[in-house]
Amino acid sequence: IVFSYEGPADRPQADIDGWVDVGTETVYFRHGGGELIDVKDLMIMLNLNGTSVELSPADLASIYGNPGWGLGDTIEIDTLDEWGITIGEDDYVGATIVHTGAGVVIQTGTLLGDEVVATATATATATATPPPTPSTPTAPEITGVYNDAPGTTSVVVNYAVNQSDAGTRVACGTDPSPGNWSLWDNGTLVHNVAISGLTESRTYYYGVYAYNGTDPSYYSNSSIYNFTTAEATRIFTPTSVVDTSGGDATVAQVNVGGDGTYTTYNMPKSGFDDLIYQQFNFTTGLADAPAQVLLRINHTGKEVKDVKIRVWDEDASTWHDEALTKTKTDAWLLDEVNVSTYIDSANDINNLVVRYESYANQDNKEAYIDYVVVDVS
Repeated sequence: IVFSYEGPADRPQADIDGWVDVGTETVYFRHGGGELIDVKDLMIMLNLNGTSVELSPADLASIYGNPGWGLGDTIEIDTLDEWGITIGEDDYVGATIVHTGAGVVIQTGTLLGDEVVATATATATATATPPPTPSTPTAPEITGVYNDAPGTTSVVVNYAVNQSDAGTRVACGTDPSPGNWSLWDNGTLVHNVAISGLTESRTYYYGVYAYNGTDPSYYSNSSIYNFTTAEATRIFTPTSVVDTSGGDATVAQVNVGGDGTYTTYNMPKSGFDDLIYQQFNFTTGLADAPAQVLLRINHTGKEVKDVKIRVWDEDASTWHDEALTKTKTDAWLLDEVNVSTYIDSANDINNLVVRYESYANQDNKEAYIDYVVVDVS
């Protein structure tokens, strides 16, 4: 509905559209064109099915919230909130818009139903819409804290926080109460922090600290966790060599692979002979029991019918036979044998003896060994 003009020709010129939403008990006025109206000079009077109500400039300022009412702007009046008055489909709603500064009626008319004479009045309770209350900052929640398998000098610590802008710090040290906090990658939900410069075979403790990105006074700490860095792998070469095959064997021939030097083993015929071998003795000097012991031997012999090594177990005073790979060519074969199940003490590793044995189908056949080492971790 477009109201009709009323009053002298010098009043403020504006086209005002008005309508009623019965479902929400709301009366709407939209500025459809013309002059900008200062809200402090605006008053609206309504007839709500016989009840006369009035919205002063102060009331409208509280409801509308803007100082000027211009093209396309809409004033919404909730009659139930303002006066406790409901509007039905068959009710009457009339409106008069007054410019108090000019003392004239801008527009007047009927918005809904047939006219009813006002016989009562009601007072508006318009209040300014309060600005939204800022949410109170909260401390970030730290979850999913764990570390990957440690290396000898590094580890990756993983964790998550529930605030994407939270600052986070990781503390790591050998003291159960780590105090050396380091700043890491802020601004993500999931963190994967690599910590380096650690010492092998040491126990470290770590924790995570996270603080609110808006207010750092809201923070949280994780529990304290720990890990132990891995022990570095140690490679040992034989300290002495014994040959009973009538061949040629020295320490220098087997302590470096691929250098063109190798032992010569004269193979017995038709079967293994435990009295014919090349023996490699190791003295590691380790004080602790090893976690893993790997024997590596690089060997060849195209006439080899079968081949093995024998490993001395000092604690059990027994030999363990381990098969090696056979070859029908002159190509070198690098075999790795895990002997950790029985070479499992400092006594075993410090008295380690390895014997090489093979045999051929004919007399006067040779096998060769380029490299023998023990890898301890």
